[in-house]
This record gives sequence, structure tokens and C-alpha cells, in this order.
Amino acid sequence: MSDSIKDYELLKSEIRKHDHSYYVLDNPQISDAEYDSLFLKLINLEKKYPKWVSSESPSQRVGISPVTAFSSHQHAKNMLSLSNCFNDEEFFDFDQRVNKSLNSLVQTKYFCEPKIDGAAVSLTYLNGILEIGATRGDGETGENITSNVRTINSIPLKLIGLKDIPEVLEVRGEIFMPKDEFTRLNKLQEKEGNKLFSNPRNAASGSLRQLDPQITKSRPLHFFAHGVGIAQGISFSSQEEVFKKFESWGLPVNPLNAIAIDLDDCIKYFEKIDKNRESLNYEIDGVVYKVNNLDDQNKIGEIARSPRWAIARKFPAEEAKTKIIDINFQVGRTGVITPVAKLEKVFVGGVNVSNCTLHNIDELERLDPRTGDDVVIKRAGDVIPQIIKVIAKDKNRASKVKLPKLCECGSEATLYHAESWEVRDHQTLIKKLDSVYEAKDFIKNANKGYTLHKVQQRAAFLKCMGGRSCSARIRGSFYHFVSRKAFDIEGLGKEIINRFLELGYLKDLQDIFSLENYAEEIEELEGFGLKSTKNLILSINSSRNIELHRLIFGLGIEEVGETTARNLSNYFKNIKKLMSTSFDELITLDDIGPRVASNIMQFFEDDYCKSVVLKLVPHLKIKNPAEISQDSALSNKIVVITGTLKELKRDELKNMLIDKGAKVSGSVSSKTDYLIVGANAGSKLKKANELNVAVITEDKIFSFLDEK
Repeated sequence: MSDSIKDYELLKSEIRKHDHSYYVLDNPQISDAEYDSLFLKLINLEKKYPKWVSSESPSQRVGISPVTAFSSHQHAKNMLSLSNCFNDEEFFDFDQRVNKSLNSLVQTKYFCEPKIDGAAVSLTYLNGILEIGATRGDGETGENITSNVRTINSIPLKLIGLKDIPEVLEVRGEIFMPKDEFTRLNKLQEKEGNKLFSNPRNAASGSLRQLDPQITKSRPLHFFAHGVGIAQGISFSSQEEVFKKFESWGLPVNPLNAIAIDLDDCIKYFEKIDKNRESLNYEIDGVVYKVNNLDDQNKIGEIARSPRWAIARKFPAEEAKTKIIDINFQVGRTGVITPVAKLEKVFVGGVNVSNCTLHNIDELERLDPRTGDDVVIKRAGDVIPQIIKVIAKDKNRASKVKLPKLCECGSEATLYHAESWEVRDHQTLIKKLDSVYEAKDFIKNANKGYTLHKVQQRAAFLKCMGGRSCSARIRGSFYHFVSRKAFDIEGLGKEIINRFLELGYLKDLQDIFSLENYAEEIEELEGFGLKSTKNLILSINSSRNIELHRLIFGLGIEEVGETTARNLSNYFKNIKKLMSTSFDELITLDDIGPRVASNIMQFFEDDYCKSVVLKLVPHLKIKNPAEISQDSALSNKIVVITGTLKELKRDELKNMLIDKGAKVSGSVSSKTDYLIVGANAGSKLKKANELNVAVITEDKIFSFLDEK
């Protein structure tokens, strides 16, 4: 009997079915010997007919040579992180926010999942075939690890079934290593004299980032899907429906997932998972609650880093006992001096902890920790190590920790009294505010002859009084200025900055751009040479071309993070307008409240800070956002982009739209003004047509933008 390609396709389908039964359902339908026989038959056919072989064949999980580095991958839709809650009350607050956003009195249903403690990944399937596997990275850009993801047996190279396979499907999920497999791997590492992994999460993450796929294949990695990034050619109404489709397509989902019809169900789910946590063969650090209805999710929306429609309920932190070796004080970028306990290394919550902050002076006085005492450490939220209890040494206990009188820079260290402001009508307290600007604004608007009184709150912090002459603060400002999200100056690390400060090459931030004057001296320093010096100068010169939002972030204004800096950039358009703004104007902006507005005002009213900015500007070529005409037809219009674009990168188009004043959204709703569609547009196009949203095809993009 002659071989046919139809028989070959049927053989691949049969092997995929058995892979799914074995690796996903844990319910093998045939013996290992029978499976090996089928696989050998496949290999022989592919050797005989090499032109038949395709990337989704079960034989093609490994076959790519090692690479020297991973390429970057831009996520079509940001991979957001989740906000956390730690008790029933905080979860109830979240539920109230959800219902308020929906303007509904009906109890929201939640989809509940165990929160796997692994490595987040994105899997993109085109017409059912796995094309791209990528790490989460910073949420916007990850690393392309497709060759490694293909080696994981529980991840299908081709989705099962013939019906409802979407044109484009981006599956979000978690790759993890089972506890028993992790133990076996570490025993093997120890036997071979290799470094041990500290926990299953690190083992999974490290295995995924191996440059040789053969190493990844040798590691016992598994996968659970937990969401959708983009889907074209199919639409879903609920999380529950998404997961049912996942199962039908052969994607592994956690069997412990469940629907909660009310808050009582949610609490019971958490308690059940917590109770059975230790019996699970994989690490989890809580549960995740997601609004089940997808239309409701779109109405609730997202903030910069996390969705408003989902929250992670974390388990009570794990605890461990260790000993204090020493207590010292560290100076931060704002001059606050924080007590830090140096500890005998202890393993808690999946990581080794050897240092633990005592946060502030109140905490130091409350706990009264001393060198030689035992302490109980917990990782609050499985993230921040915290001392929760001090077990005093029985005999010869060390003296009580004394607050330093001097900062490491030699300036006086004094208790810092935070200030608040009281608005009074004679002796009657009208309002208490944290910001003097907000208080003055309140009095002006009230126009009732109120008076303003400054109140010193109880001191909780120790602060260096050396101001901007403090060496620790100076170092911190340089570290922040050259960091990746600010000026991103490669080759100017902490040790080099410290050395340049000692040698007098650097005093203020603008001095970075005059380091070329010291090129000969730098070339003679240990660790430098002609090439490394040239590379450093090239990196510095390259950083002169700086986007306005990165400059604003790099200035280190207290509580002005990356998102706030971008909002300021988009609104003010240039640094001079920002420097001359008012408190009233600032608080009208998204993401900026009275406290952040006060910090911005104080920064630019400070003579030194203003001087630094004015001296920096001549060294830079600042890329200001384009001015948006108030007459722009796209001003404040909501635009959604979907499908695959041929002529433009998605980010390029997004920036062009923002430059014209548009707001670019990720989902279609009744508020959407325009949908721009590329090839393989799916459910968003269908929804836009249902809602009578104006649709712009790719070939009309430039004329559309020109008209607007």
C-alpha cells in the first residue's frame, strides 16, 4: 500500500490527541510502547517525504540550533500585572469599585483561578498553528522564546479541532515547574556540581531563557492558560466561555478554576484553595478574581499597569526565623535615612533574605530590634521582607539602637516632621489638607476669610539636613538619571558614577554631558581604555536626543513615575511650559492628585532644581510631542487599531494618532469613534459594525490622517 499525505495528516492528528491525553489530561489512552511505535512511523514517513514536514508536526518540537541572544517581541496588547488584596475587606472594596464602575446593583459574577507562581508568557497562534512564544518582559516588550516554548509538551503546536479556530489567537498563561520535578532537578544539579535553583519559579524562568532549546526540553516545564490577549475571527462573551474554548482546542487550563456567583462564593473559593495549597504539586501565591462578563470588563477598563476588573487575593505571608547580625542606616535619593537590619540568610516565601528594612523610626522604636536578637521575618504579599516580631536575646543583650546624629555625608541627621495644613475659621477647623497649594486653593475658592495654619505631624523619619550637598542623595540622583527608563546611558553604572564623583568629573547632572573633556584621564583609569572610553562618550552623546517624558522622569521629581511623566509630556508639550505651570492646572490632569501636583510645584520652585534643568537643556535635543491643534478633528476622539498592518508598525500609527490628539484604546465600545483595521481583523470589526463605529481600512489611513 502506497503512502499518502492524507494518512500522514491523520497520523499527526492521532499523535497530537495522545499528547493531549498524556500531558494535559494526565490520562494516557495507549501504552508507551504503542505511542513510540506511532512516533517512529511518523519519523520514518518524514524521512521518506521531507517536503511533507511542517512546523506543527509533533516531531518538530526541537530542531532549532542554539542562538546567541533572544530578539525582542512587541506585544500586540500590553501584558498587565494585577493589583493585590490581602483580606476580605480589601476584596469587598474591590467589588464595590467594580459595581460603581458598572453603575449596577446586581451582584457581579467572578471567574476564580489559582494564581500560579511561574513565568508569564504569551503564545500567538495563526490559524491554529503556534507562531510566537514570548516572555512578559516589561509588559510592552518581551523576548521571543518561540524555540524554547515549542519544546514544552503540554503546549500544542497546533490547536485541536476544525471548528471555531480563530485566525489570530494570543493566549496568555503561566509556565511552571511541578514541585516534585523541581526537587529531582536540583538533586541532578547538585550531583553534576551545578548551581541549585532557589525555587520552582526561578527554575522555570531560567529554563525558559536558555539559548539552547535542548536544555529547555530537558527541563520538566508545564503550562496553564489563563487569558486572551487578542483574538481575531472569534468573539467571546465571558471568561468562562474563553476557558471552555481553550479546553476544546487542547490548551491546558487549571481544573480548579470556578465561577463564583456572589462574594460568599469568592471567599469560600479562596479558603478552599488556601486549605489545599500544600497538597498541590505546583506553587501558587494566591487566587485571581476576574469579572466574568467581558463586556463588563471593557466598561470597567484599565489603569496604566493593571486591569480594574481583576485582582489577586494573596495568601498570608510565609514566615521564618533568623538572627540579626547588624543594624545600619541607609540614605535614599530624597535624603530620608532608613534603618536596615542585616540578617543571617534565611529562605522565606521562595527567596533568600539577608537584609530587611525597618521602614521608619516608629517601627524601630516599636520593635526595639538589637544585634544578636532573633527575629521572625515574613514576606508581605510574597514580595517585601518584613520583621514582624523580635525575640530578645536572654543574656548579654546588645544596647538599644541609637539614631545617628550625622548622615554619612557628615551633615546633621534630624527627625523629619511631615507637615499638614489646617484651614480655620477663627478657632473652628474647616478642613485639614496635606498640600499647602491645595489649602491655599481651597481658601481662595471659599472666599470666606479663612486662615491657614501649618501643623507638624509626629516625626517618623530621620532625614539628612545636608540638602542637595549630601553625597548619598547626589549619587542617587545620578543613578536615577542614567537609568533605563530615563536617559538610558549604557556604561555609566553605579561604580563608575561613584568613581567620577570622587575624582570631581561629576558634580551636577549636566556634567555628564561634559565628560568628554576628561576623556584622556578616563582612558587611563583602571578598567578603562581607548575603546571603552569612546563607547561611553558615544552612549552619552546618543542620549542627548531625549524624549520629553524621559527627561521629566529622569529629573527624579518625587512620586512622578513613568506614566505621570508621559502624561505631563503629552499635556505641556515642552519643558518650559511645565516649569511655569500652576497647581490649579496640574490637578486637572489625569493621574495627578494634590500631593503629586505639590511635589511638581515644589521641584520647579526650588532654585537649585530649576538651575539644573536650565543648565541641562542646552546639552539636549529634546523630542517634544507634536502640538495638537484644538481644531484637530481627532482631538479627544477614541480610536481602536485591530488586525495586521503591512505599511506601518502599530506603535508608529499609535503615536501618529496621539500626536493629533486622539486617545488610542484597546477595545471597541459604544464610546469608540473610529476603528482602524488591517488584515485578519476579527471580533473587533464585527462589534464595530454592530455599534455603527466608523471603520478605516489600512489603504485609507494616510488620507484619513491628512483629512484630520
